[in-house]
Amino acid sequence: IIFPALWALSPSRVVACAVSAGYFLAASRGLPQGVANFYAADFWPGLLLWIAASLAFVAVHTVLWAKRPEEWRPGRRALRYLAAMVLMGLPPFGITGWAHPLTA
Repeated sequence: IIFPALWALSPSRVVACAVSAGYFLAASRGLPQGVANFYAADFWPGLLLWIAASLAFVAVHTVLWAKRPEEWRPGRRALRYLAAMVLMGLPPFGITGWAHPLTA
């Protein structure tokens, strides 16, 4: 629940990227073992899927984060987060967005 606020209040793009990565990696931490169990495969394919999915999630949130200059209206960052939520809900990003804040 607090992820959008932490993302919006990040002081830099690097911090917003780290917040996004931390959220998604923690929310989908069971994916590597789940893939290994489901496909009766090694742990590595699940780990690669976990990393690829998290890169897509983090990329969307990192690109849409923007420094808030003083002349911006307060709601602009909220609109950028809304855009990130919409992108993560639609293909191709929505396919990997199982840790979407609305559905999580």
